[in-house]
Amino acid sequence: MSKSSGAKASFETEATSAGKRTHAQMRREMRFRLIGATITTLVDRGYSATSVQNICEEAGVSKGALFRHFPTRLSLLVATGRYAYQQLVGEFAEDFKSIQPGENF
Repeated sequence: MSKSSGAKASFETEATSAGKRTHAQMRREMRFRLIGATITTLVDRGYSATSVQNICEEAGVSKGALFRHFPTRLSLLVATGRYAYQQLVGEFAEDFKSIQPGENF
């Protein structure tokens, strides 16, 4: 992860006093929307048939919107892989919490 992404996360807030979403929240939501669309497209079409156009269509956004959040297709795929990995590790951690010492699994 780049140094700048950590700095951006440090000033994210829940919402303004008027109840509107902040720019940081909207950016985060769009990134997750694009990552979700990438996962769906990869599952439905496979890696070799997953294009930026397919991902944008799935997410309902323009290519410009995608490239505003991810400078390259590769950076989107890396972010998607990291997200999937973090989700998988989180699921394993939850599963292992329920295992008692000495229990076979």
